[in-house]
Amino acid sequence: TQYPAAMIPGIDSTTWNNSADIASDSIYNATKANGNGYDHLFGYSQGSGGTLMAAQRIAGENGGVLPDNIDVTMLGAPSTPGTGFFKDTKVQMAKPLFDMMGIDVDPGDAPAGTTYYGKPGDIWANGGSRNIITQTGQALGTAFGGTHGYSPAELQNPANIITDVNGVKVVHVADDLSGYGHAARANGLEWSDSAEQLVDAVAPEGIVGRPAPAPDMQAAFTAGSKVIEETAAFHGMPIDIPDAQLPAMPNPMDIAPAAPAGGTPPVLEQVQQVVEQFTQPAPAYDAYVPPVMEQVQQVVEQFTQQAPAPVAAPAAMPQMEQINTAINDAVQNSPFAQFLPR
Repeated sequence: TQYPAAMIPGIDSTTWNNSADIASDSIYNATKANGNGYDHLFGYSQGSGGTLMAAQRIAGENGGVLPDNIDVTMLGAPSTPGTGFFKDTKVQMAKPLFDMMGIDVDPGDAPAGTTYYGKPGDIWANGGSRNIITQTGQALGTAFGGTHGYSPAELQNPANIITDVNGVKVVHVADDLSGYGHAARANGLEWSDSAEQLVDAVAPEGIVGRPAPAPDMQAAFTAGSKVIEETAAFHGMPIDIPDAQLPAMPNPMDIAPAAPAGGTPPVLEQVQQVVEQFTQPAPAYDAYVPPVMEQVQQVVEQFTQQAPAPVAAPAAMPQMEQINTAINDAVQNSPFAQFLPR
């Protein structure tokens, strides 16, 4: 494989797909040259792409199964069944973008008889369909903590867990430390057992080849409290956070019961009732008139009904004074008088 086979156009003329094609042809030609002799096809990380293509080609010429003289092994492969990075839904949604970059994120399945090895903290082997917090820790572990490395002793660990996925053997390489923990310790940072328990609860890495486990918020609260207590004690401020039982969180899928045949789910009926309540025509209301304005209006109407015959201007002055006085009295005696300027 022409590693790294640029993932970014313009950096290297050889794309990921070109590199896999070259490696695949080399492997295929080598097995043909060996005739019926035994061959063990091996692929690590990006190089597993070429190995997978060669294995598919060889099996395709043998009725869809690997010949007895061929074994295939992959380490840290993004095509790991179920949990490989290429299996992640977000990666598949971005497939058109990867296609433009010359990276095939949907290379197909390995033939039965293939063996995959992967560590839980290796984002390439176990980053598929994990939550973003988990993937962040796996990325840190892969880049800075050595979780993408595999030793013979690790591959032969009796604690490893094997999962069969349609005839393909997926080996979970046992590791008691998360990607976060590996990255922290590899770079000289303190990483306590409580911190590891907190990460395991919030961002569980799960078993390679198997569905992602759900976060455990009760365990996260307990471990988080312990981390806070340890940190405070380290700084000379001992505290004790009492244990607490968090309320059970309902499954969102269980909130809305199934609707009867031909009916509307109960939760949708409630929503519809609320919508109808607020979309009914609003009742008509008389225009609101503040009390002080009602009094002013009454005084004005009292002096404007059946106005007396016109008189000389001097004679009208006392009547206007009465109007002004009555208006002022009504305003000053109203509940709003306290707000008027003095």
